[in-house]
Amino acid sequence: MNSLKALGTATAVAATGLLLLFSSSASATALCKTNTNPCPQAEIYASNSKLKAKLKAPAAKLVLTTTIEKVECEASEITGKWQTDGSGEYTTGEVSVLEIVSAKCEALGVKKKCTKMEMLHLPYAVEASATGGGNGTVTLVNGGSGLPALEVVCGNINCTLTANSLPLTVAGGGPAIAELKGSGTQFQGTKCPTLLFTVEAEYEVTEPTPPGESLFIESAAAPPVLCKANQIPCVGGNIIGVPAPLKAAYSAAAKFKYTYLGENKEPTCNFSKFEGETTAAGKPIVGEFSLSFETCAGGACNVTAEGGPYKLEIDRAGGGNGTMTWRKLSGSEPTFKIKCGLQECVYKATSIGWTITGSATAPTFATSGGVGLTGSSIGCSSTATWEGVGGVAEVKYKFTAPTALFVTS
Repeated sequence: MNSLKALGTATAVAATGLLLLFSSSASATALCKTNTNPCPQAEIYASNSKLKAKLKAPAAKLVLTTTIEKVECEASEITGKWQTDGSGEYTTGEVSVLEIVSAKCEALGVKKKCTKMEMLHLPYAVEASATGGGNGTVTLVNGGSGLPALEVVCGNINCTLTANSLPLTVAGGGPAIAELKGSGTQFQGTKCPTLLFTVEAEYEVTEPTPPGESLFIESAAAPPVLCKANQIPCVGGNIIGVPAPLKAAYSAAAKFKYTYLGENKEPTCNFSKFEGETTAAGKPIVGEFSLSFETCAGGACNVTAEGGPYKLEIDRAGGGNGTMTWRKLSGSEPTFKIKCGLQECVYKATSIGWTITGSATAPTFATSGGVGLTGSSIGCSSTATWEGVGGVAEVKYKFTAPTALFVTS
C-alpha cells in the first residue's frame, strides 16, 4: 500500500464523502446538477455513477499534524460510487474506497517518505445534510467496524490514530470543493504523538461532473404520496397506501385518426376502462394497469391495447396535481390494434404521458393533446393520432377509484 492510502483514504474518502451524501437523517439529501432546493428528480445524479476526487489544483496538500511529526501528501486521487434507494434519495449511509490512483506522502521532520498509511475500520457510515446555497456538511462515522482510524508508519510515527468522526464542509459548484478538518486524541502504537492530531485537506470533485457541469448538495424532493386531501404532508387516514386500486373510464369519447389505403379513418370509441393498482411507493410511485375499449365505430371496429399489463409511474406536479406515465412493463410499449372488418392497423408509442388533476370529488387524468403513434401495418399510414372528438385534442379519463385523489407528499 502506498504512502497516501490512509490519509488519501481518510480524506479523499471523506472528501469524496461529499459525493456519497448518504443521509441517515430524517431529511433526504441529494447530489444535484443545479443549485435548486429541493433538487428536481431529473437533476439528481444517478445511483452508481462513477465518483472521483483529487486534491484541489494546483498545489493543495493533505496535511497530518502531530506533536512529533508533520506529514504532507502532495498527490491523491480516488474512485468510488454511491447508491440510492431507487428514488434518488441518498440513504444507504456507507462510504468505502475502491482505489487510490496516486500517492505521495513525506514526513517533513526527517525528510523521509512514509512506508505505511492505511485507513482502518472501513466502511464508514455517513451523516450528510444540506446547509443552504447548494452547500452542505458530510461527516464520516463508525459504520459498524469501528471508529475512523489511520495506521501511520512515517518518520517518527508508528501509531494508529483514531478520531470519533471525520467532518467535511462542502461548497457546491463546478467543481464542488470539500474541506476536511478532522482531529482526534486516541493513539495506539510504539511511537505515538500525544494530546492531539489534526488532518486537513481540500479536495475537488472531478466526477460525476463532466467539464462545465456542477454538483451541489440539496435536499431531495419528498417522494409523491396519493392523498384523499390536498395537504402536505398527507397524514393519517388521508394517505392512500400501496397497493391501492386505480380505476377510471373515459370522461369523453376519443378516436383514432389515420389512413387506410389512402382513405381517412377516424373510428371513435365511446367507452374505455382503465384498471390497475399501485405496486410500490417511492419516487415515482409505480403501478401496473390494463386498458380496454368498447363501442368503437358503433361496434364496427374492435380496438385493443396489446402487450399489457403496462407499467405506470406517478409523480408530483404541484398544487395537488401529478404526472402519470404509461410505459412498457414486460410486454411491449403502448400498443393499439385497430381492427375494422378485414382492415387491421397496429400503432405504438414509446410512452404516453397524462396529467392528473387532483380533486376531492372528480379527479381526472388527461393527455396534453393528441397522442402521436407510429406503425408499419400493410395498407395503414405510418402515423396515427389518439385524440378527443369535437375539436378536443386531449384524451381524458375520470377516476372511479379512488373518488378523491390528490398527488402530494
